[in-house]
Amino acid sequence: MTFKYFLELNYSSLITLFLLSFFIYFNNRIDKKTKIFYSIAVLLSCLEILFFNLELSVSEKTGNRTLNPIRYFYSLCGYVLRPSIIYILCLLSLLKTDKFKTKALLLAIPLLFCAIIYSFPPFIGWPYEYTIRNGFNRKSIFGYSCYFVAIFYLITLWIIRFIEKKNHDKFFILDISLITSVVIIGMILESYNYSATSRITNVIALAFYYISTLISELYEKVASTKKQAEHDNLTGLLNRHALEEYIHDEKFSNTPITLLMIDVDSFKNINDTYGHNTGDKALIHVADVLNRNFEDDILVRFGGDEFLILIPKKVDDLESFKTELDDKFKIINNSLNRLNEVSTLPNLSLSIGGAYSDEGYNISLFKDADSALYKTKEKGKNGFTFSSKIR
Repeated sequence: MTFKYFLELNYSSLITLFLLSFFIYFNNRIDKKTKIFYSIAVLLSCLEILFFNLELSVSEKTGNRTLNPIRYFYSLCGYVLRPSIIYILCLLSLLKTDKFKTKALLLAIPLLFCAIIYSFPPFIGWPYEYTIRNGFNRKSIFGYSCYFVAIFYLITLWIIRFIEKKNHDKFFILDISLITSVVIIGMILESYNYSATSRITNVIALAFYYISTLISELYEKVASTKKQAEHDNLTGLLNRHALEEYIHDEKFSNTPITLLMIDVDSFKNINDTYGHNTGDKALIHVADVLNRNFEDDILVRFGGDEFLILIPKKVDDLESFKTELDDKFKIINNSLNRLNEVSTLPNLSLSIGGAYSDEGYNISLFKDADSALYKTKEKGKNGFTFSSKIR
């Protein structure tokens, strides 16, 4: 095989691998560990192409069905490398998950199985055909084993995704589906004797994984921008803009809801006495306390020292619900009243007004909660009042 023929046979794969290496190396958004694993995958792809072409060269010189130890070695190396590339790509999808080493060992089992099968001596008759008349020939187990490995990885990674749902980003399934489905398509091509086409499936899988990485980066950037637009920079709670989206949502507007309006008492005096830096820390602390006590509900920093809590659920026993909220806010205020004993922050207290509506969020509900808050302040602050009006 001449060098020119080698390039003609593999130019598309080599160009793809070169471009991928170039883009990955100069992409600063990809972390170092990912670059290392991806570089290993690219290197293994290059070696796979090299070994299969060396095998082709030897077979052209010695005869296609003649047993030759060198050809046997090149063939063995190529077929071991092929599933190894899929393995590295699957590890890339798992890099940021827990128990990475355990998963890596689990996914290495099919590779070990393939290596054992491939290493069977030709003269025992399996997985090779070796007869005096026909000479040396590989059986289809060589071509198909790689694709069975891909199917195993697809199923295994889907199971991992199902078990560890919260630990994976939205594009985990896209990654593994692109990686494995491309290789599985190669199995179909190989069954129709398109062996030259099927050999570039690992290269295509590499390219698809990189495309998936770019899509994931774009999604994360959009999600990050959206989060910044909807969340308060100081407390991390939802902001007024996000509240507007919630209340204009059709499903949300028809859901029975409780609205709680909260003010930090005498917050201006805290800023004037202790400074704005301490005031900011006080707001952050209040937000954290509310978050811990209403983690399943919608918390909003409405502005300044004002907070809103929206509890979207139907209340059957309103009196019991009021008592439950009153007890909860007494505990919260008692802890805030003694804040100076356990931290450098001044003692704080909250005034709360609440209202309930069976018809979802509306302006009347807001007014009722605001009136209830005003009554709490009239009674001396540091307390909770629930509107008697039911919308």
